[in-house]
Amino acid sequence: MLRGQPPTWRTDFLIFTYNFSAEFRSLGCINRIRQNKEEPSICRLFLYVPVQFRLPNITENNFKHAFDDAKGLAKIYNDSLEQMVTIPIINDSETFDLKRSESLYVNLRAYGYIDSINTLYEGYNTFKMYDFVLRTDIGKN
Repeated sequence: MLRGQPPTWRTDFLIFTYNFSAEFRSLGCINRIRQNKEEPSICRLFLYVPVQFRLPNITENNFKHAFDDAKGLAKIYNDSLEQMVTIPIINDSETFDLKRSESLYVNLRAYGYIDSINTLYEGYNTFKMYDFVLRTDIGKN
């Protein structure tokens, strides 16, 4: 795909996951939002709390401890925790509403595709730079 695209195009893989792992690091994935159109194509990984895991122990204190495991791995790799991109961004009123999040948990947590749809809303800041988005679900069946 990348070999045949025009030189001015950029194709990034955006992965939203609750489990940041060394395997993603070995693929060269980075946890950073695209800053400009000159950056090369790359795998971008964003930490996301799936709707089904939005239990009180995760959501309390504004998701403060939701990504503790990922932060521990980031320290091993000397990544900056201040720049870590996590979804939801609870202080962004355009993309996060606590009542909406709670309603998703109560009403749609069992719907198999809710997270791939919800990342487009709550993760909008990660998509701003792109002209096109192709959404897909890869999971266990």
